[in-house]
Amino acid sequence: MHSSKSSSSCRVNYIDSLSRPYVEVRNHQANNQELNEMVSIEDLRKRIDKIDNRILTMLRERVELAREISKVKAEKNLPIRDVVRERGVIERAVTWAREEGLNQKIAGDIFKAIIELCIEVEEKHERRGWE
Repeated sequence: MHSSKSSSSCRVNYIDSLSRPYVEVRNHQANNQELNEMVSIEDLRKRIDKIDNRILTMLRERVELAREISKVKAEKNLPIRDVVRERGVIERAVTWAREEGLNQKIAGDIFKAIIELCIEVEEKHERRGWE
């Protein structure tokens, strides 16, 4: 005959064995969910990378257009900097940021940096002469 301690132990082992597949399935589901989230994060990051590339392409185009404008300014003896225009560009960026629910200060800072980049390129080319 089985002792009650032995019988109790067998019952616990039996119950544990019944619940083990459930735990393994739950763990497998959790691992799959983590994998799906990682795939999703990677997909989203790839989309961000593509957007970053487009931003840089547009930045290059903007610099090229600014260079063309500076050639016209040089022909007309106008200064490279146009503070009124620069202020308008920044104000427009801040307004767009507000309308889109973005941080207005950061948007303004980004456009200040873009303007400084364009000015730097224009000044460098002006010193070397237009080619």
